[in-house]
Amino acid sequence: MNFNEMDDMTLWSSLIEGNLRALEILYKRHYALLLNYGLKFCQDIELTKDCIQDVFVKLHKSKELSQAVSPRAYLLRALRNTLYDNLLLSKETTSLDEFAFHISE
Repeated sequence: MNFNEMDDMTLWSSLIEGNLRALEILYKRHYALLLNYGLKFCQDIELTKDCIQDVFVKLHKSKELSQAVSPRAYLLRALRNTLYDNLLLSKETTSLDEFAFHISE
């Protein structure tokens, strides 16, 4: 069977078995959805694109993927969590320009 004709669950099972072509198809199939979804949480398009990449890199590196109830739902949740982590981290690392220094005489 052609990978492009497989449903998401079959692709996910193939990914669990280590097939990177399945990861590529899932990426292509869900990229637009993930981008639109991510932009609802974060207006920074570049950060959103980076977070989508991070989700798929983690999937590629993961050795212990489990059968997801829905790969689409898994990807959406993973993106939301990745965006949240990145936004939280960016708030914690503030610039020195944001602090007011008062020098008493």
